[in-house]
Parts: sequence; C-alpha cells; structure tokens
Amino acid sequence: MSEYTGMTPTVIIGLGGTGKEILIKIRRMIVEQYGSLDALPIVSFLHIDTEQNARVSEAQTVLKQDISLRPIEQIWAKVEDAKSILNKLSAYSYLDEWFPSELKGTDSILAGAGQIRALGRFAFSLNYPLIKDYFNKAKGRIVGHEKFMLDRWKVQLDKGINIFVVCSLSGGTGSGMVLDLAYNLRDWVPISELPQTSAFLVLPGAFSGLGDRVIANAYAALMELNHFSRTDTRFDVQYSDSQSDRITNQSGLDMPFNFT
Repeated sequence: MSEYTGMTPTVIIGLGGTGKEILIKIRRMIVEQYGSLDALPIVSFLHIDTEQNARVSEAQTVLKQDISLRPIEQIWAKVEDAKSILNKLSAYSYLDEWFPSELKGTDSILAGAGQIRALGRFAFSLNYPLIKDYFNKAKGRIVGHEKFMLDRWKVQLDKGINIFVVCSLSGGTGSGMVLDLAYNLRDWVPISELPQTSAFLVLPGAFSGLGDRVIANAYAALMELNHFSRTDTRFDVQYSDSQSDRITNQSGLDMPFNFT
C-alpha cells in the first residue's frame, strides 16, 4: 500500500433501493481489497429509505463476512399517520407551501414512496431530526483514525471530508430527497471541515419496463438540480415549526453538490 500518499475520510449516503444496492457493492469491494470493513474505518455508510429492509440483489456475505448494513447505518424514513397531518396541513405552513393538494389523501408511507417524488420529500421532512442525527453519527465514525491508517496502511489522511450521495432519480425516495439532502449537508458540515460533496445519480435507462413515471421523475429532478445550480436562485425550506430548522443557501454561492 506504499503507493498511497493520502486518503480523505468519507461518508457515503445511499437513498432508496438503488442507493442500498450501491452501498452493499462498495462494502463488498472494501472487504475484497482490505480484508474487512473495520480495516478501513475512515469510510462510513448511511442508508435512507421509505421502505424497511429493502431486498438487494447483491450477496451480503463476502469472504465469510457479513457486509449487510447495521441498524446504526440505516434509517427507515416512515410516515405512519400521514392522514392526521394532511387533514390539517394548513397548521404546518412549512409543509403546506409545497405539498401537492392531489396527494392529501395519503394514509401512510411505510413500504416505499410509490414512485412519487413528493412523498419521498414529505418523508424526508418528517424524519428530518432522525436523518440529521444519524448523519452526524456517520460523520463521527470517520474521525480519529490517523494513527491507525498510518500504522496499518502507511496512509496519511488528507484534511477535510468527502461526502458521496448515491441514488436513482427514477423512483420516489431518492429523486424526492436528493435536493433537500444536498443543502442540508451544506448546513450540517462546517466550511472549516473542507467538505466536498458529490452525487452519483442513476438515470432511467437503467430501469427498463417500469413505465413513463421513471422518466418523468428523473426529468423533474434534473430540472431542479439545474435550476438551483444557477447563480440567481435560492434554496429556502423549513423542516419544523422552529426557525432553527430552516435551510437557506446564499444565492449564487451554493450549488447542490460540488460534483454531480
């Protein structure tokens, strides 16, 4: 490993079913390359989904090791009683300003977002404190390993952290959450930590035979990403009654990701 001069501590966040598939593939590659997940403690994982324990096609054992995600690495962004909120949506001004009226009959979000982007975003908003907490724990897991990496791999850690977001733009969960997550990451990680955020987004060509909605979802998500990448736009969203849970980017200064 002497050819490596540096590595950057990294958090990888997967959204939805595709995000989970990619996380498991990356974990497999780490075990095959380094022997175990613990051998590379500067990489941590977080999976956010509106479905609990979504199945993946990838085998979750490699070299007799379990590479499945641990409970601390997974968030089930469920909404058990959406009806009680949607029946009095006007009382939640921060949701009422964007939630589509045609979806106000939604009962719950427990088994996926049904390829509906607004429901993915709704689930993100209602699980906002949990997502923030789990992200901070994921970020905490990658710090303090300088001596281990130097002794074990002769690797000097670079300053800053990398954050990668992986998901499909074709469903409801990833496509509906990715923009909000992007701007929250910018809020949660201080500039002093030199964060670099990158998104790897799977386009609908990867999903054949799922109908036109996958194309519409991806198109809408790409239009939004393009809109907020312009210098004359501002992302401004609130996630609770508290103004402290309001995210407002400085117009023209913050694109959603450094690399997409």
